[in-house]
Amino acid sequence: FKLKSWEAVKFQIVVAAILSKQTQFPVVLKAVKTMKEDPKLCPDGENLDSALAAKMDEMELREMLKFVHYNKQKAKHLIEAAKMIQSTFRGQVPTLQDHLIRLPGIGPMLSKLIRMVSPSKQEFNEESGRTAKQEQG
Repeated sequence: FKLKSWEAVKFQIVVAAILSKQTQFPVVLKAVKTMKEDPKLCPDGENLDSALAAKMDEMELREMLKFVHYNKQKAKHLIEAAKMIQSTFRGQVPTLQDHLIRLPGIGPMLSKLIRMVSPSKQEFNEESGRTAKQEQG
């Protein structure tokens, strides 16, 4: 798959982090895949969009994530985080820990993890939609 932008990479990491609380990794992958199959969240089938997620109906997202533990809370957090990214951070997923922990569903541990696993802007190739490590391997 190809991610179209640096913002798409960061938002998808935030989504996976929110979904990961008390949820096994295969379930998180299935949830992200399910979200990507919804044209209201992911028109191109590859890049979840925080602006579209901010407009998502919470009941619809809950239903989409019904197989995920705490799906009601996680749907609420995903939409609130997307709204905060749009309003407070002007559509840019924050990279500073102090800002990340302000997102609903992201605490100190997840904010550190997000910072640790997110490739740096310099590592992401917008043309190929891959990180330098992905292109080498």
